[in-house]
Amino acid sequence: MDKQSQSLLSTITLIRSDMQFRCDYEHKQLTALRVLAFLTNHAVISQILYRFQIFFHLNHLGIFASIFKGINSLIFTVNIHSKTQIGEGLLMLHPNYIFIGKNVVLGKRCILAQQNSIGPAYVIETEAGVSDQGPIIGDDVLCGVGCAIFGNISIGSRSKISVNTAVDKSFPSNAILIGVPAKNLSLS
Repeated sequence: MDKQSQSLLSTITLIRSDMQFRCDYEHKQLTALRVLAFLTNHAVISQILYRFQIFFHLNHLGIFASIFKGINSLIFTVNIHSKTQIGEGLLMLHPNYIFIGKNVVLGKRCILAQQNSIGPAYVIETEAGVSDQGPIIGDDVLCGVGCAIFGNISIGSRSKISVNTAVDKSFPSNAILIGVPAKNLSLS
């Protein structure tokens, strides 16, 4: 999503991929009836609000991006920064108290439980300038309830982050993270 703009068709395609991943997760078929049922699901509505927030942001319609972000924050307590990149197939299990800060990259088919906080730890001054890079999280990562992921770190694809885990350093793919601070329990 490094483009300067995003088409409405691309936004709808992302929303459809989110719904398809939800169906895959629930072992169900994506049908027109299921899409209608999804429009009563708080998590799906929250994700749609986020996708349109990004559509407006990338098309330089900041006031509309702010309105969609504000609605999502007010109704669902989901606050996702407009400079966050989330791949296709996002799945929020429960849209409650989710915070994703600036410059976070979330891969494809990631699953977020409620009360997740993901973002830059703080602004770092380096020789190259100021950095507020957030975590880069790979594809197919599961973030359990109440996990916190902060800093200029990376978490490899197919990792699982346990309930109430605090991640402040990088981990490879297929990690099983648990604890404060996070430790990798993976045998591979």
